[in-house]
Amino acid sequence: MRVMKVPFMSYLNLKALLVLAISIAFMSNAYADLPAPGSENLTLSTTDTDKLLSVIELVDNGAIHQNMKLTEVENLFQRKRAEGFPSPGSLNWFVVPLSSSRRTWQIIFDYDELGVVKYYTLTNFETKLGPIYRTAPTQAEIDKVATAYKNATTDGERLNICITAINTALIGTEVPISNISKICGQSWISEAPINGLKTYSVPLSRCSNGWRLFFSVQGNFVDQYYLSKIRPAQTNK
Repeated sequence: MRVMKVPFMSYLNLKALLVLAISIAFMSNAYADLPAPGSENLTLSTTDTDKLLSVIELVDNGAIHQNMKLTEVENLFQRKRAEGFPSPGSLNWFVVPLSSSRRTWQIIFDYDELGVVKYYTLTNFETKLGPIYRTAPTQAEIDKVATAYKNATTDGERLNICITAINTALIGTEVPISNISKICGQSWISEAPINGLKTYSVPLSRCSNGWRLFFSVQGNFVDQYYLSKIRPAQTNK
């Protein structure tokens, strides 16, 4: 049998490459275990508002995004889904409440049979509890929020004002759509229907991939509403 001799320098180069490969693999695993930017705020949040803002930060930082794995969502929120995987061509929901109260903000993930997130929404709308009823807002209340929205100079300010309008039921189920016109203007964009109802979005950002307020309409009133950065046409359903 003929034995091939490996030059000493080639042996050293091979050894160096092997050490480098092991180092890269180790570093990749180490970085994979690092928390997503903003996730520490989610853990430390003590109020519903803080948790909502932490989730928004996670979306803005790219930690929550379309086509992320459902296992990433479960690890991020330390919560397991109750539903199984849907049949091919359909989606299941994974609802993550941001507090223990029955009426709260929640982020909803739509995922496919492969466990891939196709869509996410932020809302405090709950069909089982019905709309939030309150005394009809005065024109002064609407004008105050509308003025703040008009004077907002950043995307974050517009988003926060929209959240305030939702929290105070100025925007909500069975609220006149004229409220949205008065607060956010009439720059609505037609979207894919929700449950057969006409649906629109209001861009809260100058960027095409920024936050939007989505709402479906029944007659002259709002039916459902939510916040997201993904338009329905992008869900690839």
